[in-house]
Amino acid sequence: YSAYRYRDGRRRALFAGQVAEIVAEVFATLSPCELPHVDLHAERIRQVAKGWTSAHDDTHSLGELASAAAYYATNPYDRTGEIVGRLWPWGHAPQDGDRREELVKAGALIIAEIARIDRHRAAGTCAQMGNDHEIGTGRSLEGG
Repeated sequence: YSAYRYRDGRRRALFAGQVAEIVAEVFATLSPCELPHVDLHAERIRQVAKGWTSAHDDTHSLGELASAAAYYATNPYDRTGEIVGRLWPWGHAPQDGDRREELVKAGALIIAEIARIDRHRAAGTCAQMGNDHEIGTGRSLEGG
């Protein structure tokens, strides 16, 4: 199941089938020009369902989510071994797809990274997070 937070902070549990029904209703009301951002959020929901939750994302504090997004946003013809080595942050191979799918993954990863930064800012722990590291390397931009 998933959880939806009401504006007053209460939670309501939604089962996957209910979420799918709600998404289908939303899709039915949208024009084709409105679908891309919905696809980004649907991809993010898929990622969370696979276990890549906020808690998991919080373990990637060196820009790994943004780095993976950059990989997917890069033109596939420009993905040489050096580019993959600098951008792809994890030991397993990336799951390449068609161009639109990869851009949707990139957008969803950016959403996850922005949400991670916002959580840390809200918690007051953003002083050293993300701003002083070279994305994907863990090396400080200040020479450390």
